Amino acid sequence: MAPPVREDRALAMEAEAFLLRAGMRAGLIDPDKGTAALVVYAQMKKLGAVFTFGDFLVDRKIISRMALDGLEQSMSSGSGAAPKIVSRLGDFELLELLGEGMGGSVFKAKQISLDRLVAVKILSPKLAAEPVALKRFLEEAKISARLNHPNIVTVIRVAVAEGLYYLAMELVEGGSLRDLIKKNPQGLPEERALELAKEVARALAAAHHAGLVHRDVKPENVLLSYDGHAKLADLGIAVPSDIGGVLQGERESEFCGTPAYVAPEVIEGTVAGDPRSDLYSLGAMLYELLCGRPPFVGGSPQDVQRKQVTTDAPDIIGRLPGLSP
Repeated sequence: MAPPVREDRALAMEAEAFLLRAGMRAGLIDPDKGTAALVVYAQMKKLGAVFTFGDFLVDRKIISRMALDGLEQSMSSGSGAAPKIVSRLGDFELLELLGEGMGGSVFKAKQISLDRLVAVKILSPKLAAEPVALKRFLEEAKISARLNHPNIVTVIRVAVAEGLYYLAMELVEGGSLRDLIKKNPQGLPEERALELAKEVARALAAAHHAGLVHRDVKPENVLLSYDGHAKLADLGIAVPSDIGGVLQGERESEFCGTPAYVAPEVIEGTVAGDPRSDLYSLGAMLYELLCGRPPFVGGSPQDVQRKQVTTDAPDIIGRLPGLSP
């Protein structure tokens, strides 16, 4: 009779262990950190964790989101080939990972021909594999490249290299509105908050006039120049185009981190996002700039989404009695 399998054995998680081994063979995951992460993740699964081991590795910065996507694609294809590690895309040498999201990864890069620093956003391989998402990325990125506005991050080039679709744009190194909120947890002075909101509104007005909808206006997507002016980033390419039906659980992961700024109509799936939904997001962001927190908070993204749909927005004067009418 075979001995019983111990439920607390981390390597009994076959799919997770397979992912870990593949990542280590490809040189994408440090063996010590990865093994320790698997042990911790196994315990969290026993306690009811619902997120994946891959998401756990990304959250702990053991592997990048883009590298994970490439690793999972190579595993699902059955080719056994390790994902290619890319350090240069055309005229751009990738120097440093600046951030990641569901839409892709952003790197600080050097434009070799002009010897200048820029930012390069690489579209997530998962999105690039979706014809509708890829078509929208290319079409709207090209429109963005034609925009010339002081409050919009300038797009330099849209291209594909090494099998990756990417967008090169000006590098804005003054931080983001998220960074500013973290430094001012009680909220910004009213005059400064309104100044920043007006600049974002001007950027959205120019984008909407050109036929672009941002779809993901939030503090992380508003960058600050060294002299403190707002620059809207990720214009029109921030999220996949089909973002309806969230409360029915169809695409919940796409809202992770941003439900506080999404219009109720978008959450319910009655619209896919238009200029009015961008303005709703701007209003929620202005609320947070003034209060230090968005209008709706909750224990989970789905909780926040339900509040957006079913609850009236709290009166900001109630939180800030000294605010001007």
